[in-house]
Amino acid sequence: MSFNRPFKPWFPSRQKSEEKTLLENRISELERDLQDAGAENARANEAIQRLQQQLDDERRYNSGFERERFSYGNMIRGLRRELEDTRFQLNMAYDQLKEMEKLSIDYAAVLKEKAALQKKLDIRDKKEKTFERNSSSGSLPFKKNTPENNRSRQGGASKGHLGHGRKMFDLDSKDVITEYVDGSPDDFSCCPGSPLSFVEETTQSVLRVIPMKIQKYVLIKKVYECAHCGKRFTARSGDVLPRSLYANSMICELLFEIFICFGTVSAVAQRLGILTGTVFNILDRVAGLFEPCYEQILLELRDSHYLHADETRWRIDGNNGYAWLFVNDDIAAYLFRDTRASCVPSEIFGYRAGIKLLQEAKAGDDTVAPDDKLIAKNPESSHAQQKANRPLVVSDRYTVYGMLDVENQYCFAHLLRDMEGIKTGLKEIPKEVEAFCNALAPLLAESMHLSANRELSDECYYKKAAELKKSILEIVEADAQDGGIQAYQHIWRSKKESLFKWTEDRRIPCENNRAERTLRPVVIARKTAFGSQGEKGRRAREILMTVLHTVRQRGIDVRKFIMDALAAKVRDKEADLSQLLKPPVS
Repeated sequence: MSFNRPFKPWFPSRQKSEEKTLLENRISELERDLQDAGAENARANEAIQRLQQQLDDERRYNSGFERERFSYGNMIRGLRRELEDTRFQLNMAYDQLKEMEKLSIDYAAVLKEKAALQKKLDIRDKKEKTFERNSSSGSLPFKKNTPENNRSRQGGASKGHLGHGRKMFDLDSKDVITEYVDGSPDDFSCCPGSPLSFVEETTQSVLRVIPMKIQKYVLIKKVYECAHCGKRFTARSGDVLPRSLYANSMICELLFEIFICFGTVSAVAQRLGILTGTVFNILDRVAGLFEPCYEQILLELRDSHYLHADETRWRIDGNNGYAWLFVNDDIAAYLFRDTRASCVPSEIFGYRAGIKLLQEAKAGDDTVAPDDKLIAKNPESSHAQQKANRPLVVSDRYTVYGMLDVENQYCFAHLLRDMEGIKTGLKEIPKEVEAFCNALAPLLAESMHLSANRELSDECYYKKAAELKKSILEIVEADAQDGGIQAYQHIWRSKKESLFKWTEDRRIPCENNRAERTLRPVVIARKTAFGSQGEKGRRAREILMTVLHTVRQRGIDVRKFIMDALAAKVRDKEADLSQLLKPPVS
């Protein structure tokens, strides 16, 4: 019997009911599948709608981008046209410049040819200097003011004169070292085998240079502890500032070389073997220590009887500035600022009370000095007392000094040069100009010589000064037709009160040569050091130059002052250095 044959139902009705049930189940499954397919179709439609929406958004974005690209394309095309136009204009400008360069070369050649023709024809213009100004005084056989009996005299000592000899050093002086030179008989050769006998001693003065040497030290400091509170104290070296690598002697050498000898910072740093930046840091630190001395010097300057004033250019951080100098027998004050205006000296002297300044003071202008505001509030104060308390400034007629609360004495040397300037540019000097200059020039020169004469008695001085003043006023107040003479006379007539202060007080000089001589090293330093590198450098130079040059003006040894001041700061950082500024008692 085989078991693989299909089963045949034995009950037909039961088979039909099972097929119906299977069919219904199949229909139910198909309906569920249809519902699932409908839901899936709905989800697909929603996805299609979202994608359609995104497609529409992308199309709108692309259309906006196309519009922007089109507008940018138009801009680029416009810029290209402008670039082409600019290139065309630059080419035209270049051609014009080349043409102008060619014309300038041709013009220079024409001027050169013209000058050659003028020189050949001996044609001169009014710009040519006079013969005296074009020649050095050293090349002339004698000066114009040389007396007739001395014009043929030769300079130097007479022939056969033995001279006065060299002055020997004083053996009792403290700075003179005595050295005995015995020598050896082998150093001499006279007669072979003949002995030498001592006869006498002779002296010779010799100056020797001791080269400077930098020595490295290691300071081993003892540390002490208080048994009561436990506080510790470290022993201090008397010649080194706290936390300083460089001793006071080296700082002293730096200050002396830079501000007294006017050496450049880089050269001094190279000679001492230290960095330039280190030198700047040292100068800035020492300037902070000396700042109270600087402020005291400015206060003393305000109370001085008289002083010389001058200014010159000075570069500050690469920009144009000015160095101001105020100097007399006891003080040399330097101000390095970025301007030549009156606000700089007014820091010391204040402004003079006047109509304009009074109005500014009433309006509360900060540019007016505090003293002037007090004067504005008290206009009835004694003018004579204010005038008596004013210092007198000897200057070169710079307008700024006339605005200050000071008296003025104008320099006769500048006036003498201005008078010589009347002749400048004249092809032929008129007789009136020649007569005026010949009459006034000797009086100005004699006034300067008289002002510098300290051996003359007071009675003779004031008598001679009054005579010179009278003679000068007669000349400057006389009639004149020449325009140059009239302009020069106007200086004397309008500034009469500021020209003869030296005739009333012989301590006041009538020339400003001291300021110009004192300022000359600053001019040389400007050409070698190129000014100050910044605000800190400007301030440090201002303080240190004022203090050190004031010390030298008062006859104090500069190196000793620096060492004493630094030693005082080592002992006590709050030490008052003003006592060191007092002149030594002779």
